[in-house]
Amino acid sequence: KFVAESFGATDHSKELMQGLWETIGKGKLWRGEIKNKAKDGSYYWVNTTIVPFLNEQGQPYQYVAIQSDITQRKKAEELRQQLEARLKEQSGELYDVFDRMLDGFIMLDKEFRYLFANKRIGAMLGCDPASLIGQNVWAKFPDSINSATYHAFNKAMSGQHYISNIDFYPPLDLWQENHINPSPNGLSVFIRDIPIQKEAEQLL
Repeated sequence: KFVAESFGATDHSKELMQGLWETIGKGKLWRGEIKNKAKDGSYYWVNTTIVPFLNEQGQPYQYVAIQSDITQRKKAEELRQQLEARLKEQSGELYDVFDRMLDGFIMLDKEFRYLFANKRIGAMLGCDPASLIGQNVWAKFPDSINSATYHAFNKAMSGQHYISNIDFYPPLDLWQENHINPSPNGLSVFIRDIPIQKEAEQLL
């Protein structure tokens, strides 16, 4: 109880606190993530390191906790998990169909956060498509802000009509042909990598 009250671990499992106590009771450093409850009833997360100070007999007599707030990261992780779960429930076999496509395919919500990204888009962007889920597309790719694709996405969303465009993304040396399909809940976008087409145009 002393340890829990001292370090603010007011919302935690017995297993977590038992492991914490056993570790620092042996004079060892403990690291972990703790979910706390604030006075207003809200919850926040802290990344915590607890350092025990030992006396001459090797017994801990004092502890120092070093904490950093990771609430936003945890909220983002929770959002991503919720979005992935919702997508899997709603899509079923369609999920696998999109993953087998030769073109890139993404689904964005009204806030331009990824709801789905297939394997092809992961290959085009050089990342695990699962890592995109829950992230805002403009925060993930800030160099795209004010690009032709940026304006096309926003125009399709606000006007609720289909738009296609061709754009070049320098950081990835990527020529892309976008087919943007809006709905009241977001965008579905088919993305085709067209380097051969653009190279032919340049030669002509």
